[in-house]
Amino acid sequence: MQNITNLAMVLVSLFAFHLGAAEASSTTDRTYPELAGEIDQILKRTRTPGAAVAVFEPDGSVWRYTTGFKNIEHRQKVDRHTVFRVGSVSKILVGLAVMKLVAEKQLTLDDRIADLAPEVEFENPWEDQYPIRLIHLLNHTTGWDAPHPPELVSQNKEPLTIAQTLALHPHSRKSRWVPGSRSAYNNTGPLVAAYIVEKITGERYEDYIQSRFFQPLAMDDSGFYFDDHFRSNAATLYRGSQALPYWHLPNRAAGGMHSSLDDMVRLLRFMQHPEETVDGTVLKADSVRLMERPVGSRAAAAGIEIGWGAGLTSFHHKGQIYYGHEGALPGVRALVAYMPQGKQGHVVLTNGESPAANQIHKLLADYEATKQASEKANPPRSMGHPNASLSGFYQLVSPNAEQWRIAHKLIPWKIAVADGGITVAPLVGGKPRKLSATASGQYLQEGSGRVALVATEDPLLGSVLHYGPMTLKKTGILSALLPLLLVASWLVTTILGLLFLMVWLPRKLFGRNMAVADVRLRSWSIIPVFGVLTAFVGTVMVSRGPEPFALAATMTLPSLMVFIGPIVFVLASLWALRVGYLHRKQTTGGFWRNHAIVLMGLNAVLACFLTGYGVVGLRLWA
Repeated sequence: MQNITNLAMVLVSLFAFHLGAAEASSTTDRTYPELAGEIDQILKRTRTPGAAVAVFEPDGSVWRYTTGFKNIEHRQKVDRHTVFRVGSVSKILVGLAVMKLVAEKQLTLDDRIADLAPEVEFENPWEDQYPIRLIHLLNHTTGWDAPHPPELVSQNKEPLTIAQTLALHPHSRKSRWVPGSRSAYNNTGPLVAAYIVEKITGERYEDYIQSRFFQPLAMDDSGFYFDDHFRSNAATLYRGSQALPYWHLPNRAAGGMHSSLDDMVRLLRFMQHPEETVDGTVLKADSVRLMERPVGSRAAAAGIEIGWGAGLTSFHHKGQIYYGHEGALPGVRALVAYMPQGKQGHVVLTNGESPAANQIHKLLADYEATKQASEKANPPRSMGHPNASLSGFYQLVSPNAEQWRIAHKLIPWKIAVADGGITVAPLVGGKPRKLSATASGQYLQEGSGRVALVATEDPLLGSVLHYGPMTLKKTGILSALLPLLLVASWLVTTILGLLFLMVWLPRKLFGRNMAVADVRLRSWSIIPVFGVLTAFVGTVMVSRGPEPFALAATMTLPSLMVFIGPIVFVLASLWALRVGYLHRKQTTGGFWRNHAIVLMGLNAVLACFLTGYGVVGLRLWA
């Protein structure tokens, strides 16, 4: 998360404060105008149309701040009842529903999915010895691939049932590793959990949530459907200033909920203190507290305390531990975070695709850190010495999406042993994090004192490290660095080739005599690059389209570009080797001849690398 720029002028803060509709339960806190001003600056800097923010104070009061527009065209302002889509914040409700049925002894977290819902298609090569259990659906340890684009596109205008959605494209539900052994964020597991809720209760999932949670908690603005209430109160979704259409998300239970600022405040207040609900029977505190802890995985058995719980995740900021969830959809970013002890927490809802929600979260966490001492979840521990053998390079072996695992191959991690602990960081683009060693071989997060790294035995890979939600496998220096060096060398050499192309090609076109062999060598060193550019442009077109998954899920121009581009690159690279071989003795010498030969070689090696990682012939619609 990016650093927040503090405003120096109180006058600017006060002006921004009055632009939004601010409501404070406590008017004596003079930092509210400053917070309002900084929130407005974040929205302006990130081009985010509007936001609704709430801060929970230690004394139980709530400061609410709404600012910007829910609809730019009609100049409609955000207010506390504006309805935002909240994306994966919806998964909190899936976790609550399951925990309620567990509390009622209608389910257990160890139930096998094959027993609960044998009609749900999935593949687990280790099912006999390591079955997928209910807890694996909630803590993202099924090993299933990320949903494929066809799973995320509604096939008709009517909302699909959960059973219909699960039948759309079951191919992604294949365990890539032993369930419970590694975690990778997955949107399908919670959907299957919601289906089980339907099957056990005999009610539609959305109806069950409405009667057991929304109504008792007075969450009157919350729901799952594109109904009249939503249309009348919803914030329009934006990418920059471009309004986006409503996405009828088939995976409704895990990402399609909408809610207002006041409703999210009520939900988080309940999560903090379940016993304080009107009748105290929505769900007991011990069930909610269980949602906050990593359970049901090898990492949890080894004592890890930072990672996915049953529908919740944890956030760490300056020694403070929050629980909650983030949410993202096209045109949506949301984040809710609370501390279970005490009364602090915050809600951030935005109607833009910017980093504003995360930046506001950091701003509010900074503010809350000044209000009370950090919540220390663990008693003092016996400290020890770090294991020197941990030092080295690592690869992430639990990618969310199999088709993009090549990206993780290009960014290895490095662990270095330091005094009393270790430092962990990606080799590129990350800040080293220091962890302290305990006598039992666990490693504690600096500030919070939580166990953030443990070593376990993976049934398939042997010794691995679990660092938060990630699983890391030690690798050699060549395996770690060669892919990164290959891509970096290819990029530098390609850029030089393209720059030189702009020099020699015009000269050739305007009649300058050049040897045929030189022209062919230079041309075929560059031609394969246009295959990569084709795939890159197609990827950008998909990601920036108003309905990205619809573009990816069918044979559209962008998805065909992603498919064809790498194939062109591989074929052109192989043909270029032939051209280079045939003309190896006919070209004039010098730097650019050698450059063309080197680029041809790099193209060929990169083509093999991309083919090995499944990038060549990638069909997004399959």
